[in-house]
This record gives sequence, C-alpha cells and structure tokens, in this order.
Amino acid sequence: MAESLQALRGQHIQSQRGLLKMVGELTDEQLAWRPTPTSHNIAFQVWHAARAADDIQATLSRVSPSIKNTLGERQEIWQAEGLAVRWGLDPSKLGAGESGYEMDDGVAARLVLPGRPLLDYARRAFDALERALGAIDLQEWTDLRYDHWGTGQPLWAQVVMYLAHNEWNVGYIAALRRAQGLPRVLA
Repeated sequence: MAESLQALRGQHIQSQRGLLKMVGELTDEQLAWRPTPTSHNIAFQVWHAARAADDIQATLSRVSPSIKNTLGERQEIWQAEGLAVRWGLDPSKLGAGESGYEMDDGVAARLVLPGRPLLDYARRAFDALERALGAIDLQEWTDLRYDHWGTGQPLWAQVVMYLAHNEWNVGYIAALRRAQGLPRVLA
C-alpha cells in the first residue's frame, strides 16, 4: 500500500510540474488567448488548478494531525495575500470558494488574470500542496476521511479526484496551445 500511495503522490507532483512546464514560457497574450469570445483561456485553467491545490493544502492542514504537527495549520495563499483584491477581481464573481467552480462561463471568459503573478501563485500553491502531501502519515492516507467535496471519501480518493481534475486542466491547456499553433510540450 505504501508504494501505491507514493506512486499516487508522485503522479500528482508530476502532473502539477507538467502543467507549469506547459505554461512557463508563454507570453501574457498567449495565456489570455481564447478561440471564441466565451471560451476559457490558459490563464483561467492555470488559476483554477492553482486555486484547487491551494484550497486542498489549507484544508488538509486543518484535518490531518500529521500535517498540522509537521507544517502547522496553513491558510490559503490566495486568502492570506488577498490576491483577488490585489489583482482587481471581484471575489463574489469567482465561483465557489473563489476557485472557478460553478463560475458563470461569461464571467470566466471576461476574467483578466495577471500572467507572471498568476504563474508565481500557481508554483507556490502547487509547492504547498506537495509539502502537505509529503507530510501525511501513511495511515492517514487510508483512514482520514473528510467532507471537503461532500463525499466523505478517504484522503487517497480525494487526491485521485484532484489529480484527475488537474489532468483535465492539463489537457485543456494542451488543446489551447495547439489551437494557437504553439508546439506540443510533453508534460
């Protein structure tokens, strides 16, 4: 079981690093480009993935005794730094948890996210989640249950759900890159 959980954690880290590799050299214009007026752009996908990672790392620090003992209780970087306000965004329009979940597509299409600060935030959110996942006690992977998404599933299942969603974001980014005529990047 320990090897399977380590593999899951490793795949999760690889997915996040792959996402950053796909977007790290893009210009602000390439991040903001959309194929239609109502499509999400690459910046939105990066922001959405980073918000999920940030939310999960903060939540885990509250529910996992091993993370709390190792890293302390953590806040979301997004909230602690007031990034919505600093970036000129209306938090009430950013969906559930200011994360893009259940966000109106029209609002999402008009969302203007700052390129380099966004990528910096994503790196920090992904790093924070990586540290949190590394601090979880093996027993907690299977025994710890929480209702973060209302599922009450064990922690490993929550991480699988996030990994699948992150891979969806990576695929969306890959498609938007190709639609712009940009070269393929293997994540």
